[in-house]
Amino acid sequence: MKLRKTVDDEILKDEALVALTREYFDRKNAEESKESEESKETKSKANKKDK
Repeated sequence: MKLRKTVDDEILKDEALVALTREYFDRKNAEESKESEESKETKSKANKKDK
């Protein structure tokens, strides 16, 4: 039974690590997307001023 508990503990650790990794990359992608949108808006405004 001790081995089973150890295996279950390792599975829980792995699942937690996967969840944290997903959360990290979701946030990172959201930030990059936001920066990309801001960059597009800045370029759009600059192009309008040039015209």
